[in-house]
Amino acid sequence: MTGSEEIDVQVDEPPACGVCGQPTLLRIGFPSAWDNARGQEARGRREAPVCPRCERGVPAAENLLALFAVDG
Repeated sequence: MTGSEEIDVQVDEPPACGVCGQPTLLRIGFPSAWDNARGQEARGRREAPVCPRCERGVPAAENLLALFAVDG
């Protein structure tokens, strides 16, 4: 894997939620690809904070939220 293909997780001082402004549990950085306006693949990185309020009920986040609820 190159540096741009790695997934990283930040649990120490993750950013506030961009939707509700509350503290998030963690931030996940991951590779991402999309087609640009010319139809060419563009590659980059995305970051997703996991908010216990806004992500409730989202299947992809439920297991992480459950882990933090149990393990603190």
